[in-house]
Amino acid sequence: MLDESFTALDTESRQSVQEGFRMSVSDLKIPGLVVTHRVADALGLGDRVYLLHKDTKNWEGLPSDMPAEGIPPQK
Repeated sequence: MLDESFTALDTESRQSVQEGFRMSVSDLKIPGLVVTHRVADALGLGDRVYLLHKDTKNWEGLPSDMPAEGIPPQK
């Protein structure tokens, strides 16, 4: 589990570390859980994405299924 692990990195470092993470998880055939506030990180790293708002799941699916306009928070 990685919790906001890429937040403090500059763009170039973030991309490099994320690629290393993706390769490691794939090569080792282990699951990885990434907690982030950056939707771009979630979409770039995840096989499945879960969007939460105030402890409620608003959306789940494949990164390719994410609507371009995003998911508005549910009330």
